[in-house]
Amino acid sequence: MKNYYNEISILETTNKIEKKIIDAFIEIYENKPIEKISIKMITDLAGLNRGTFYLHYLDIYDLLEKIESKFHNISKSIAFYTVNALFNNEIIENALPNIEFYKSNIKYFKVLLCMKGKSNLEEIMKKELKKSLIEKYENTTLRNSHLNEYALEYISSAQVATIIFWIKNDMNIPLRDISKLMQNLATNGALNFFKN
Repeated sequence: MKNYYNEISILETTNKIEKKIIDAFIEIYENKPIEKISIKMITDLAGLNRGTFYLHYLDIYDLLEKIESKFHNISKSIAFYTVNALFNNEIIENALPNIEFYKSNIKYFKVLLCMKGKSNLEEIMKKELKKSLIEKYENTTLRNSHLNEYALEYISSAQVATIIFWIKNDMNIPLRDISKLMQNLATNGALNFFKN
């Protein structure tokens, strides 16, 4: 099932110049708010000139938006496949990108996902997870109920928060274990997890 992720990377469609710009931006963005970052800072760190930056991006906000857009597309795929795995009683780990995906992109995750206020990535992931859940339940049990909205918020927030916590902790437990835990909590609930 992991074959659909073979080509996925945060920078899958990024050429070497764009990658230099993105890497320089992420390195600076980790320690500075976006308002304090200049294009000169990015291009100096990347070893490029300002004109090269403008060949690819309008400004720093456009750069961040394009990075988030890459994450958005990946989040959409991950949400779709993991929700399908949950509903088909399959192992979630098989629906996730392999550990190399997370390792090779951890610097982006650490800044854009784990540092509050740096990006909308957390909200993007929750939105995609909710959309996948709604599509799976469409025409069955989900109606326009306020309780359903709260349930969707609960499950999507819990799943995304668990991923963030895992990444913040340098993925200190195997992907298999974190995916089993998330599946167990999603299907059986947290209280049952602690009881067992």
